[in-house]
Amino acid sequence: MTAAVGKSAVYPQKEKMDRNTVFDLASLTKVVCTLPLILKFVSSGDVHLHDRVSFFS
Repeated sequence: MTAAVGKSAVYPQKEKMDRNTVFDLASLTKVVCTLPLILKFVSSGDVHLHDRVSFFS
């Protein structure tokens, strides 16, 4: 048996999750793409974690 647990939305009103709830993956793809790139740049020395964002503009 499978079940859905939690809320699919909490604002403006709470909505229960169900097994057919569809999620937008746009927020997930930001992290999945950006994190490996940042780690690659840090590893190669092109970016340092202490660099200010304004340095790159």
